[in-house]
Amino acid sequence: MIRYRLDDLGWYQFEHLVQSLIKAQFGGGIESWGGRGDWGIDAYYEGEINYPAKDIQNEGLFIFQIKFVENANASGAKPDIALTKAVKAEIYRLKNTPTYSWIEDVNHYVFITNAPLSSKLKSEVKELFKEVFPNSIVHTHGGRDVCDWLDNNPQIYKSFPQLLSIRDLDQVLTEIVNKHIITRSKTVIEGAREIAAVFVPTETYRKSWETLKNHKFVVLDGPAEVGKTAIANMMALTLVLDRWEAVYCAKPEDILQVFKHR
Repeated sequence: MIRYRLDDLGWYQFEHLVQSLIKAQFGGGIESWGGRGDWGIDAYYEGEINYPAKDIQNEGLFIFQIKFVENANASGAKPDIALTKAVKAEIYRLKNTPTYSWIEDVNHYVFITNAPLSSKLKSEVKELFKEVFPNSIVHTHGGRDVCDWLDNNPQIYKSFPQLLSIRDLDQVLTEIVNKHIITRSKTVIEGAREIAAVFVPTETYRKSWETLKNHKFVVLDGPAEVGKTAIANMMALTLVLDRWEAVYCAKPEDILQVFKHR
């Protein structure tokens, strides 16, 4: 069982998550493509890049393809057949693209999926893609690799707060945050826990992060029941994971109590 329930994301969110992750993990210069008509390219980069690890550099034309397999990590699931079928369909599509000639220029073809990849399955996938990319190095990454990238880049939670509902939140906090911070932020953490599974990152949520970044504070104003508290709690929880303290203050005196008990 992998640490994050990636299956819960669906293909669209998984694709955008991985695009953000590979930029954070390997370099912000990686460009995103994507969508149903992407010609087998979800992201690409040409030049020198820290891949497949931050301390290893390679250069050339990199093509990243992201493939989501439904229920790949469910109990008792056997995703090998579904993944192999998806890979063969991808190969057929690549061979029948109107710009097939670009394949000859690819130096590194990177295949990323939410499905777990055994050594045997990795070898099979690489051999299949070698039919299309005979001159390329084929790399494969499964669900566990994606989980490792998530753990290495907790700032991704700002853009994808729904991730906090697909892993044991207490385990994430314990691994990342000092116990003292967790204790002092308990009220905010519990408030965010209740809504994490259903929270949707709206435009207001994104603008709130932008305002906080530019001005060092943000004020959420509006009528009741429009999501102000939900946004505040999710932002606060994300900052706790970045080792900030988040203190719930219902009245001005609460702010003074924070400093009094330091």
